Amino acid sequence: MSDDVVDRQGPGAVEADNGAEAVVRSPAFRELSAARARLSWTLTGVTLVVYVGYFLVVAYAPAVLSVPLPVFGSTGLLSVLVLFAIAFVLVAVYLRATTRRIVPMQDAVVAGLAGGVRGEDGR
Repeated sequence: MSDDVVDRQGPGAVEADNGAEAVVRSPAFRELSAARARLSWTLTGVTLVVYVGYFLVVAYAPAVLSVPLPVFGSTGLLSVLVLFAIAFVLVAVYLRATTRRIVPMQDAVVAGLAGGVRGEDGR
């Protein structure tokens, strides 16, 4: 077998499986997973509420979107601009939360992994 092919049935496979299980069981990884899930579900919920609310207004009260405004033309145009602004803010919130909380937690998990990785000589 060549050096670039990994034998998934050999002793290294069991070791790799045990290493992956150890990472998944680690408190740092669990905290990372929980933080990522909280962030993603929160932002998903906000996005769904905003867009479903907009679609409901379009479907059941379209007259609300045709009210003329002196600056923006109509409430329909203003509502679309507000949707874009909300999407922009949600992206900014995601990026800020990710860089301030998720990435440091992810780096800690990777550092913990790197501490447990053996070199090519088995040490």
